[in-house]
Amino acid sequence: MKPTERARLTAALRDQVAKIAADLRGKMRAPGATRERAQQLHADEQVAEDFDVWTDLLSRRAAVLWVLKSVYLRVLEDRGLLSPGRLLDPEAQQLFERLAPHLGETAFLRWVYRDLASPRGGLPELFSPQPAEVALPSDELSRALIAFWRNRDADTGAQWSLPTSTSRAS
Repeated sequence: MKPTERARLTAALRDQVAKIAADLRGKMRAPGATRERAQQLHADEQVAEDFDVWTDLLSRRAAVLWVLKSVYLRVLEDRGLLSPGRLLDPEAQQLFERLAPHLGETAFLRWVYRDLASPRGGLPELFSPQPAEVALPSDELSRALIAFWRNRDADTGAQWSLPTSTSRAS
């Protein structure tokens, strides 16, 4: 991948991470089960920082994990190591939506990541749930992440691609 393309991809993914982190931070700070899970992790990790300050870090960690899993997924798809496709193939999401019509895009990505975390044929070292993932992003933000990877440039028709000789071409 050319340095300019890498910089554009990194900036675009950074924007995705920032939006998801803000969403997760709000969920972690709001009263309820998510906050309780985050407080337990705060205690388990023996963090010296104030909980509300620490949730900023935790939400960014969780957002990076969520987005990075989509990057790993795209690498597998682009290199032909994943068949059928999951993220670029709209049929995979359509099938999921027929089976579970009310669950949304976050549930779809979670299902894909969970499937790829299987020790039988998956890559658990990349896709297994991590302790930092105490909250899930909204369907709106998962929809935006899916759209980011599926988007084709209006002028060139290219989309983000991560094959062996990584470049934005397709």
